[in-house]
Amino acid sequence: MNSNSQEDDDQFDRLPDALLLLIFNKLLDAKTLIRCLSVSKRFASLLPQIHTIFLPLPCFVPNPKPREIGFPIKVFKVLVNKLITKPIQFLHHVVSSKPHAAALNSNINSNHFLYYSPNEVLKNFKEVKTLRLEIPRLGCEMGFNGGDHSLLKWKAEFGEELRSCIVLGATSFQRQECEEHEEIRPPLTGEELQSRIIWTISCLVSASMRHFLLKQIVGKLPMLQSVVITDASKQGKLCMVEQQLVELRNSVKNSSSEAEALESLLERTPIPNLCMKLWFVPEMELPASGFVMKGLTLVLIKPASERSISECDLLLGDLDGEDDEEKAVFGEAMREIVKRKMMFMIEMSSF
Repeated sequence: MNSNSQEDDDQFDRLPDALLLLIFNKLLDAKTLIRCLSVSKRFASLLPQIHTIFLPLPCFVPNPKPREIGFPIKVFKVLVNKLITKPIQFLHHVVSSKPHAAALNSNINSNHFLYYSPNEVLKNFKEVKTLRLEIPRLGCEMGFNGGDHSLLKWKAEFGEELRSCIVLGATSFQRQECEEHEEIRPPLTGEELQSRIIWTISCLVSASMRHFLLKQIVGKLPMLQSVVITDASKQGKLCMVEQQLVELRNSVKNSSSEAEALESLLERTPIPNLCMKLWFVPEMELPASGFVMKGLTLVLIKPASERSISECDLLLGDLDGEDDEEKAVFGEAMREIVKRKMMFMIEMSSF
C-alpha cells in the first residue's frame, strides 16, 4: 500500500522542468501562480522563471469616508478653458493656447491611486517578459451622456512620454433593427466639440496615470518586453513594446528630481504639446457589422513635435471590446469615418 502511494507521488515529479514551465506560463493568472509557490520547493524554484503574467489589481479604499473620485466634469471644463483659449470654429480651425501649468496642477493633484501597487506580487517573477495589468472599474470613468448604449474607447502608446492615442466615441451604439432613422442633425456645434475635447482629456489623463504606474515597476523587471494595462470596464488600454520599455527604463534612471517631484504631485506622467485630428459624423451605418452609431467621434492624437498625423496609425488601433465581434465593429467604424473629408485639426498645450 505504501509502495503504491509512493509510486503515485513520484509520477508528477517525473515531469521535466521545461514542461512544468510551459504549464505555468499557460496559467497566466497571478493569483493562481502565487498559490502555486506554496505547493512545493520545486514549484517555488520554477515559478520565478515564468515569462507571462496577467495581474488584476484589486481596489484600494484608504478610508471609509465617501469622497469624490476621479476628475469631475467641472474640473475638465476648467482644463478645456485653460488649454484652449480661442473660439472653436467649424472645419480645420487650429486651436492654440498657452501653458497654464500652475493652474492645471491645482486641479489635477487631487487624484490618488485607487488600486493596490503590483510590486508586491511582481517581486516573485523577476523574469517576466509579457505583463498584462488590469485596474479595477472605479466608477468614475468619463463617458458620453448617452445612456447604456453610449460608447467611449481609447488606446495609447507611450515610450518616455506619449507616442500616440486613439479615442473612439458615440452617443449611441446599437445593432440596426429597422430602416427608419431620425432626422440627421447639423454638423458638430462648438459646444459639442468642446465636450468631445473634454472626453479626450479624460482618456489622456487615464493613460498618463497608467504610464506613471508602470514607471514604478519597469526598473524592477529587466526582462520585460511587452506591457498592456487595461481596465475592468474595457474602456481603454495602454500598450508598450520592448523598445518603448527600454526608453522608459532609461528615462526613469536619468530623470531629474524636479521631474520626479512634478510627477509625484500629479500622480501621472505629464502630457506633451499635442496635435489632434478629430472626425465627427452625426449618424453612421456600418454595413459589414449591421450596427448604427450616432454622434460618432474619432480622435487621433500625436505629440506636436512629430508635426504630422497619418491615418495609417489607425491600423494599430485595436480597441478593447467585450468580444471579437465588438472589436470588429470598432475597427469598421474607424475605417469608415476617416473616409469622410470633414475633420478638425486641433492643437493642445501640455498639461
